[in-house]
Amino acid sequence: MNSVLPDTSAWISWLRLGSPTGVRQAAGAGAAVWLSAVSVQELCAGARGKHQEAVQSIAGEFARAGRVLVPDLSDWKKTGLVLAQVAERFGYEQIGRNRLSNDALIAATALEAGAALATANVRHYRAIAGLSVVRFRPGSPT
Repeated sequence: MNSVLPDTSAWISWLRLGSPTGVRQAAGAGAAVWLSAVSVQELCAGARGKHQEAVQSIAGEFARAGRVLVPDLSDWKKTGLVLAQVAERFGYEQIGRNRLSNDALIAATALEAGAALATANVRHYRAIAGLSVVRFRPGSPT
């Protein structure tokens, strides 16, 4: 069974379209869809009104299904190493690394779980080698 981990940008796109269940369509038939605890934190911080309710509903649904990926120590270490490599390779200043830290953490958990990453923001993930990225287009299945 294929596994897909939507990042925060994918969830935001689906929430704005009013169809967070579109994640299942984007993942493809038979795919196991996961939710990142990092995305839950980002969504809770940014969502308001009906979107906050939708985030709570999604988080509850995935928790009940046992499909929430929570970064462990290994993920945090991998994230730090990737950020150091990205900074060295591309000359990112501290601020640039901080902006990528949550994305790198989501990528580390996707890699650990063997899941493809669904994102509406491929640019943030291009520097992370070995990651299978699903190009997400709002309103389309993939």
